[in-house]
Amino acid sequence: MAERGELNNPRPSTLQKFDTGLSWKPGSAANVYWESAQPVVLGRAPYKAGTGNITVGLDPLTKLLAAQRGMHREIDGLEDRTSGVDDLRAALRKLDVAVSAIAGSFVTETLERNHGQHHKAIDSAIAALLELPVDYDDPEREEKLYRRWLYGSPIEVDQATAQRFARRLKDSRRR
Repeated sequence: MAERGELNNPRPSTLQKFDTGLSWKPGSAANVYWESAQPVVLGRAPYKAGTGNITVGLDPLTKLLAAQRGMHREIDGLEDRTSGVDDLRAALRKLDVAVSAIAGSFVTETLERNHGQHHKAIDSAIAALLELPVDYDDPEREEKLYRRWLYGSPIEVDQATAQRFARRLKDSRRR
């Protein structure tokens, strides 16, 4: 019944069996059922939101501001007919790259802090971003693969890369 989502008014003993079977902290199944809370997996800390702040270096900030100026220039060009839709698309791609670099830093830090956990806040904010394919010639390829590896997405990396990712995660926990 529970597998089909048909569990109605479960007894405390039933919920305790879920806690035991799923290696959840006692009371987690009741919190999940009655309060739509996240379970606390034994041996893992609950989701850590962090400060929400990241350090943005001069290079990513400069690229973001240049992309923003480019967008304004192309929109002005559309209005006076000196730019076309293709120019606007090219400017938008540059803006996407600049925003991705900054957002990527936040996503990486969040995934490192919460490695091995799936939480509504993480899933709703970034899961869709991590489903996008990573091009072989993308200059941010390794960073993007690292984020997917942290999230637990099925990716193909060689053993040396996986070891590098594991060391990087271990180093991030010392900060």
